[in-house]
Amino acid sequence: MFQFKNIIVPTDFSELSYTAFPFARDIADKYQANLHVIHVLDDNPNTAGFKYENISKEELLKKLTVESENKLAESLAYFGDDIYSPVITMLKYGEDYKEIIKYSQEINSELIVIATHGRSGLVESVLGSVAQKVIRHAKCPVLVTTPEGILKSS
Repeated sequence: MFQFKNIIVPTDFSELSYTAFPFARDIADKYQANLHVIHVLDDNPNTAGFKYENISKEELLKKLTVESENKLAESLAYFGDDIYSPVITMLKYGEDYKEIIKYSQEINSELIVIATHGRSGLVESVLGSVAQKVIRHAKCPVLVTTPEGILKSS
């Protein structure tokens, strides 16, 4: 029988990304696995168009780090109060899919649970660009969830 010990669930803090959380939670609870909620910040943010336009990239990265750490903590509420599994939050810096894959290998995760996004392009509209890249490069199984899956199972 396959045993899950570490399950990764990436988030960009969108409501859509949170739709993967119930799937990850159910699997983690069933197998008594650790859940790793990961968010990746671009380590070279562009200040143009941000609410923090008039600050340096270093200052912006510090502010984004604090905001992301707070949002990671808040995102745990999406797992519900009765979650059995331990939840670990992780903030990484770099290119999103690469850092998700790298972290997956660091902790020897057995599964990545990721929501689709459908932001642009034909292929991306089906899978989401980050999900597509994670699927392509992950060394472990990837469960791709859809928001419709949540709505149908409710």
